[in-house]
Formats: sequence, structure tokens, C-alpha cells
Amino acid sequence: DLHFHLGNAEEVSELKRRQAEGNPTELQRYLRHLDELEAEDPALLAAFVYHMYMAIFAGGFIIKKMVRRAMGLAGDDGVRLLS
Repeated sequence: DLHFHLGNAEEVSELKRRQAEGNPTELQRYLRHLDELEAEDPALLAAFVYHMYMAIFAGGFIIKKMVRRAMGLAGDDGVRLLS
């Protein structure tokens, strides 16, 4: 499974080296793409941000339920951050 997700040892070493430099090519490409979206059609970027927000919000709700159940909490005490 690790080889499937991470690639071979040489690819993993290259990825770690780029990450250590603090400026991964993948991140540069992603940020450039977001800049291009903003320039071409800001509505596309707004739709992306909306969907990301909703995914994070839904994830927080689910995590909140799991934490409450696992810790035996009643109410929002201890899980307000996830609201």
C-alpha cells in the first residue's frame, strides 16, 4: 500500500528533498492554478471555496459527534471548536 501511494524509494526521497527545501513544485503549480482561475473566471474560484468550506464544515460536524460519543460529553463543552 505504501508503495502504491508514495511511489518507489527514489520518488519518496525526491519528494522529501523538495519538501525540505520548503517550496514544493506541486504547491507552486496549485497556487498558480488558483491565480489563473481568479483571473479567468472568479466565479469558479468562489464555487471551489464554497465547496471546500462546506466539506470542512461537514467534517467538523462529524468529528464533533465522534468526539462527543467517544468522550461521553453532553452539550458543546469540550467540542465548541468544532462548531
